Amino acid sequence: MDVNPLLLYSRNAAAFTDSEPPGKKNKTEPASSAATASRGHRHERFSRRNGTINHMLAVRRFAIADVPAAVAIIRDLPDYFTDDVPAKVEHDAVNHDAWVVTDSGTVAGFAVIARKSPGGAEILWMAVDAASRGRGHGTLLLSHVLDSLASAGISVVAVKTLDASS
Repeated sequence: MDVNPLLLYSRNAAAFTDSEPPGKKNKTEPASSAATASRGHRHERFSRRNGTINHMLAVRRFAIADVPAAVAIIRDLPDYFTDDVPAKVEHDAVNHDAWVVTDSGTVAGFAVIARKSPGGAEILWMAVDAASRGRGHGTLLLSHVLDSLASAGISVVAVKTLDASS
């Protein structure tokens, strides 16, 4: 397996937007289908159909009580993570900055970030429950994490991915 470093984020906090770079619209989600609100350091998203709220997404800091949910998410994604990853995620989530995205109060995804320098960080782990994929959970989580890091003076965020390419 090769390690492919990818620079994800390198812009100042003033230029950061919730989901897309300036001048681009999110084409995967119709504007009328979802609303996003930011309250301090918490992002929430809800979708409306026929005037009712179908689910509530929120991003918050990882708590020790979130470990079993994060481990379950990893174990349910065997095509993406090896058997040793749950223990690594548990260790890293406790020792580094981490956030979860919840859907109606249930943990649906998490991200673990290591600060590498005063202005730099690395995404160590990020995953969204298989049942929640493709519904904006990961986008909301990543947007919130990058916003929080930018607010803390982080201007460069990197992620390394593993693939089987030659």
